[in-house]
Amino acid sequence: MKNEKLLTTINEYISYMSQEIKTPMSNIIGFSELAMNYVTSPKTKLYLTSILDNSQWLMQVMNDIIDYSMIETGKLELELVPMNPRKLFDTCRTIIAPKARDKGLELTLYSQTIKGKVPLVDQSKILQVLVNLLTYSINSTNKGKVSLQADIIVRDTKSITVHFEIADTSPGMSSEQIKKLFNLPEQDISDNSEDNVKGLGIIIAIKLIELMGGKLHIDSKVGEGSKYLFDLTFDLVETGANELDEDAMGEFKRPIFAGEVLVCEDNQVNRLLMQEHLTRVGLNVVTAKNSKQAFDLVKEREKKNESQFDLIVLDVQMPFSDGLQIAAKIRDKNSNIPIIATSANAMANDRELFAEYGIKDYIPKPFTSQQLWQCLSSNLTVIGRASDSDAEIRYTSDTDKGKFKNYHIADNRNSILLVDDEVQNIATLTNALDEDFRVMAVLGGKEALDIAEKKAPDIILLDIMMPDMDGYEVIAALKANSKTRDIPVIFITGMNEPSAERKGLEMGAVDYISKPFNVATVKLRVENQIRLVNHIRALEERDELKRMLTLNEDLKEHAEHISRAKSEFLSMISHEMLTPMNAIMGMTNIVKREKLSEKSLDCINEIDAASKNMLSMIHDMLDIANIENNIFELKNRKFTTNDLVRGLAQFKTSAFSKNINFSYDIDENIPDTLVGDARRLKQVVKILIGNAIKFTPDGGKVNFSVNMVSEDPEIVTIKFEIKDTGIGIGDKQKKNLFALFEQADSSITRRYGGIGIGLTLAKKIVEMMGGTISVESEQNRGTKFTFTCVFKK
Repeated sequence: MKNEKLLTTINEYISYMSQEIKTPMSNIIGFSELAMNYVTSPKTKLYLTSILDNSQWLMQVMNDIIDYSMIETGKLELELVPMNPRKLFDTCRTIIAPKARDKGLELTLYSQTIKGKVPLVDQSKILQVLVNLLTYSINSTNKGKVSLQADIIVRDTKSITVHFEIADTSPGMSSEQIKKLFNLPEQDISDNSEDNVKGLGIIIAIKLIELMGGKLHIDSKVGEGSKYLFDLTFDLVETGANELDEDAMGEFKRPIFAGEVLVCEDNQVNRLLMQEHLTRVGLNVVTAKNSKQAFDLVKEREKKNESQFDLIVLDVQMPFSDGLQIAAKIRDKNSNIPIIATSANAMANDRELFAEYGIKDYIPKPFTSQQLWQCLSSNLTVIGRASDSDAEIRYTSDTDKGKFKNYHIADNRNSILLVDDEVQNIATLTNALDEDFRVMAVLGGKEALDIAEKKAPDIILLDIMMPDMDGYEVIAALKANSKTRDIPVIFITGMNEPSAERKGLEMGAVDYISKPFNVATVKLRVENQIRLVNHIRALEERDELKRMLTLNEDLKEHAEHISRAKSEFLSMISHEMLTPMNAIMGMTNIVKREKLSEKSLDCINEIDAASKNMLSMIHDMLDIANIENNIFELKNRKFTTNDLVRGLAQFKTSAFSKNINFSYDIDENIPDTLVGDARRLKQVVKILIGNAIKFTPDGGKVNFSVNMVSEDPEIVTIKFEIKDTGIGIGDKQKKNLFALFEQADSSITRRYGGIGIGLTLAKKIVEMMGGTISVESEQNRGTKFTFTCVFKK
């Protein structure tokens, strides 16, 4: 059980990491697309195209990582839609052709025509399988050709079986090499060579094929090329003759819309990027940097009886607020405004969850212009079309000028699931509870069972009289499921007969509240149950800690082996990302030397900043992997304290953007010259100050101080302190603050950005430099990190 928990935790970490990388990736893709519209030089357009191509390559790597994590934890679900084989193969050809052309290979893709009924397929997953296998085949082939062929082998009135075959003229593989391909831990990834890092894609292809009911076979001999073969069976459905053949958006013409859009996004760069995209298609844009601002804008227009926004684009993961809850509030205030969610973490099966909160559609980050236009076309009226050269950018007012105060809520709140088919009851309870708890809400019993299993709320408030399932049926299903049976349930219902209450309590409810209810009473009863839940949880954690301390050495060694394997996996994917990342940064530097307009240069600078941010994340991942594999070394050289001071300038800019007062104090008694690894020291300082600024609300303070601790003729010990007035860290979260793959609070990490690896890396570097690191913190009062390092004179 412990090892399973470790695997699950590590895989969740990998998922969070890859999702967070999507933030700078969104900026790279988005600003590259915008820059393409501002440049006229064919050479510059070619450079930008290269950046986009490598960005798509990098996105493929990240999607592989996410899928690997979700498959390992059993969370990946297929989204089946009618498939257009021709378009699927055209898309595959577009992605793969440049890779084959660069190596001088002949590429052939053929699909047998499917007439009449069409197959139901998860198009993104089958495309991912084909692209991954073709990429692996092309990488393995130095000359000759690579081909893909899909043939129908069995068909009846309800289903169809398709045989896929990818063949190449590569040097081929031995049986031992083929065996290793099917097991990632057996691949020799310690040297991270080019041949090794390409193995992730084929592992994902193997797992996806198995998820879709097939099995990959590899037919290869040394010197005779390779074939990759698999069969998949799909259900058939009727569809319109032209439904799958036409691109509703047109291939080159940009749609023009009329109306006003409210964009709610906490990230300043993402706000600018979305505003640019929307103004290019004729829309007026008003922006809000948190959901409290967005709600106030909607409420203010309602109060003044002014015309409402035609559309709201809402980031559902923002600091200080839950985008889903705000969507529900906006929907309750005005049911006519379409709301589109944006999120780097949204999956296809989240669409129904979003709908429960009044969200009509969502766009996963990063998105392309075509994806955005398609979504807009489903919610706004297209009034015309335009080529890329005839649209004028219109800039409108921005509400980010300090008009609104930040909305702050506790970050370690317990969660509540409200289940009631009356929207007004949901709204009343949400308003009463959402300042102290994370509130989720659904309108029916079936949805409640699904959310309860996936989200594991701390308590459920359950109505009895509902149309799809009554409350008694819901609680019976909850208690029958091992994943949900321990969740406390409070009935809150209009059935006030003693027999109904007795039946509810006999079925396992912990309390029973009759309607009409008193909001204050409901809140007190919920708080009492939550205190009991937290107390039981604390006892369980104490018992778990005792049990862990008594584990025998064999189990510990096995857990360490798993962790090492995951560190090697982390190293492999980091190297795989470095290749396209270096290409992106190299092309960006070339483009910066071109003659560019002011708008083009702004876009390139944003691409450059996002690339550096992303590269820093990748290097942090590599450092952790190298430390875990004992190949990380400090490079001690002479450096001056002025070197450290100069490195602090970068934090003034990020602090200024949040109106944070950043200050620093350097002890004058510290020697001017020291011997140590200055680059690694700056890395630790960057992680800790960066976190302090990130987790401190606008208008707060961050101070960095450096003081002498002790000195003798040969060495000096120095203490570094980073103090902020930020959101703080709870006692429960402090326990795992520095632990690798054990994020203190993944929801906070995801909401504020970051991949949860920085503090682990900082601690390991500090210890290698002969020091210690500690933290003092109080929730909503700030945090102080203190660490020491030993240097030679």
